[in-house]
Amino acid sequence: MMHRRSYATAALLVASTIAIVSCYDFDAPIEPTPKHALDPALLGTWRCLGTDQPPDAKPANFVVTAARDRVYSIRFAEGDEKPEAYEAHASEVKGHTVLNVRDLDPGFPTKPWTFARYSFLLPNVLRVQLVDDDVLKGVEQTPTALRAALERLDGKPELYAEICICVRATVAAKEAAP
Repeated sequence: MMHRRSYATAALLVASTIAIVSCYDFDAPIEPTPKHALDPALLGTWRCLGTDQPPDAKPANFVVTAARDRVYSIRFAEGDEKPEAYEAHASEVKGHTVLNVRDLDPGFPTKPWTFARYSFLLPNVLRVQLVDDDVLKGVEQTPTALRAALERLDGKPELYAEICICVRATVAAKEAAP
């Protein structure tokens, strides 16, 4: 729902979601070819707060749609800033869905991939975590090596960093907003 630029960037992709100082970038996806169907529960507009944001922080928005078969389009916007664009496709790692999120900004650094794991706390409440690249230091930046490292480290709390919690935006909520 997405990088260093914003918490939603890092989030999903969902990939991320918020202005994060840490790095979450990789040279390659863990699965180069999209093989898994889109999760219909993930599609829609989400209002997100970073897990490290102050109490008065305004939520960021990200919109997840289908870009094409098996590929998500993610648009992230914070306030009045220009929206950021990402694409993502799913992989399964030890029973978890992990999104391979790619920043579509052509000026972005040479490590365009972020890995985001999401889960639903409630049907309309989304938790987004990112793989911390510090934990994968020394791992060869190939799909095979990255997948093997994620499988080997699955269940270790340091593998994933908490990024944001999101609530699905609904028509009723939009109409009630000032």
